[in-house]
Amino acid sequence: MRSRSGMVRSICAAIAMSALCAGALADMPEPLQSSPTILPAAAPTPELARFVAITQRVERIARDISDAAGGECANRWRHPGMLTHTVKDYPRALRNAARNFAGREPSVLMVTDPALATTVQPGDVIIGPAGKAVASSSLSLQAQLALGRMTLRRAGETLTVRHVPEKICYRPVRIIRSLEPKARTKPDAIEISRSLVDFSRSESELAFVIAHEMSHFMLDHPRILASARKDGSLSPALRRRLEREADRGAFYLLSRSGYDPAAGLVFLERTGALRDIPLLGLSSHPTRQERLADGRKTIAFIASAADSPDPDAMQTIKGFVARLSAAP
Repeated sequence: MRSRSGMVRSICAAIAMSALCAGALADMPEPLQSSPTILPAAAPTPELARFVAITQRVERIARDISDAAGGECANRWRHPGMLTHTVKDYPRALRNAARNFAGREPSVLMVTDPALATTVQPGDVIIGPAGKAVASSSLSLQAQLALGRMTLRRAGETLTVRHVPEKICYRPVRIIRSLEPKARTKPDAIEISRSLVDFSRSESELAFVIAHEMSHFMLDHPRILASARKDGSLSPALRRRLEREADRGAFYLLSRSGYDPAAGLVFLERTGALRDIPLLGLSSHPTRQERLADGRKTIAFIASAADSPDPDAMQTIKGFVARLSAAP
């Protein structure tokens, strides 16, 4: 993670950012984040290898954001420390090539927890109830992890691995097939389209998208929306308020996880080219100019909080959003 002084300089420089500098900043190389990634064997075709690389990239960023989020979610999950895949997880055009790389049942694609590096391998199959293979995002695996163990199948042998991960704000991130660049929060996962991943020019831009969706979970927005639907109080104004809070939470999570908050502004600047596409459900979001103005205010607040005598200014996402909402 970069130093606090370097982060503050980056944030302060972003406050006055203009669209003219967005492209240059987006093309700058970024340091690798701290989450480990243990890769599987190479995919058999270049296009399949590119899709696998995208999947690994998204999972690594999501893990960074989850680690930064810690245990602030009301509904926390135990991060399995790995990602599974099946042939159905690949676009139809790649499934023939993927058949010798991924089977019909879930198997381990990558390992992200160093504690599992010597015990879990790509290609291992996680065994759930009744001897059936389960995905890394399954509730049955969560039940196993709560007991501190996993059952694996490898080369016809059954293995028991001890693993007791902490509960954190983890949600699986799925790459969906869509020509529209969009992302959405579902009860059990975050979904991001392949076109939106391609639209993101840097790790930090993609981290902003993932952090925005993660913020919805952390700020309890699914419950708020469900309650508003039930009592008839759901309105465009409420949706815009929740989206504004999720933006603020995203900048907060970027600053906590070592990504560059300024990239969120770069990303929002570039969405002007997509004004005819419902990027991130923009019909329910504040306007791009409103989001940019609020984003500059947010990262200025983060910069000031870094030197604040108030030790609680950046301790929790809910406290941060509440303080920012109350700021002049």
